[in-house]
Amino acid sequence: SINFTFVDFTIIPESTSRALGIESTSATTESWATAAGMSGGEDGDTLINTGDIGVDATSTLTGTSVSIGAEGIPGSLIDLFTEATLADASPTAAASATGISGDGGDDIILSGGTALATAHATADAVGVNLSLPLLEQQVDFPSPALAFGGVGTTAQSQALGLAGGQGSDTLTNTGDATATATSITSGVNVSVSLQGIVDDISLFDLQGAVADGSVAANALAVGIDGGDGSGTDSGPDTVVSTGSATANADVTAVSVGFQGSIKQAINLGAALARTDTASTATATGIATADGDDGVTAAGAISSTANAYADTTAVGVEFQGYVKDSASVAAAYIDARTVADASSAGIDAGAGDDSINSGAVTSTVAIADSAAAEVSVTIQGVDQGFGGGVSITDGETIAESRARGISGGTGSDTITNSGALTGSAAATADTTSVDVTLQL
Repeated sequence: SINFTFVDFTIIPESTSRALGIESTSATTESWATAAGMSGGEDGDTLINTGDIGVDATSTLTGTSVSIGAEGIPGSLIDLFTEATLADASPTAAASATGISGDGGDDIILSGGTALATAHATADAVGVNLSLPLLEQQVDFPSPALAFGGVGTTAQSQALGLAGGQGSDTLTNTGDATATATSITSGVNVSVSLQGIVDDISLFDLQGAVADGSVAANALAVGIDGGDGSGTDSGPDTVVSTGSATANADVTAVSVGFQGSIKQAINLGAALARTDTASTATATGIATADGDDGVTAAGAISSTANAYADTTAVGVEFQGYVKDSASVAAAYIDARTVADASSAGIDAGAGDDSINSGAVTSTVAIADSAAAEVSVTIQGVDQGFGGGVSITDGETIAESRARGISGGTGSDTITNSGALTGSAAATADTTSVDVTLQL
């Protein structure tokens, strides 16, 4: 048995290999970016801004993994049975930007200028897994050709214009607080097993290719936040805004998986693809977390959340020639694609809150989810039995929510004298093709 592995990740590479024809690869990649214009400490601080603050946090991650094995059993097979997945979403690009942050303590923030926070996170990964034949003559034992691989990426971004942080904070905005968060992630996973040069197998033979992908993109944008974006601040917080509060969150998640196996005279072959693609966008003009909070707004509030998720999964099982034997070929696709967009003008969270708004408020949420699944089985049979099956499965989900003013749970008092406009749109499209062909 001969087995070797090559792994190359552009950031923080790690690889391990084991004897006895078993190989496994692992890599952990992380890229973090944090930016803040003004920041208090753990005590109660007073922060005053009359100027123009603009901060930008950008995080970019690119990973490439190559695994090549020959006539062995991949160690990733263990992961498939013990953890039910080969994909690892730990490679992460994260970006966090805050214009003005009170951090800990009971803070006072007075902003009459501009507080602009922009966070951008991008994560891309490519995985190639290949199983090659070495045997070129008759053997009296099974000689499997297996290629198993998983690719996972996560991009997450958070942008806060004004943030009180933990504690009981008072935020007054007479200027412009704007937050924009963008997350983009993609994963491409290719697994191919090839055993086309073996002349004769006296026992059963096995080949298979599995491609497993997990791709996630998350973006959170809040123009004015009484907390720190986590939603766990106990407050109570007070927010007064006579200026403008704007939040924009955009996410794009794209996953592509291909797996195929090619064999001339084979007993059992399978090509399996599983992908999980998720994008989540959340945008809020003014937000407070748990606690009995008070919000007064008289300016302009705008929030826009866009979430897009796209999946392409292709499985091909090809058996070129089967003679005087029984052969089974299967191709299976399982794809889950989810796009979730949520926007709100004012969201006070849990607690007994008081909200008084005369602001012109506009909130938009758009979710778009698309999936294409192709499963193909092709066999050539001569004086033998050939059975083939192609199956596609999965779900495509798009959800959007747009709220003008939300008090959350608790006994709230809400008064609105301004103009409220809201729009929510969700689109989900799926194309599924199954082909089974015997020649």
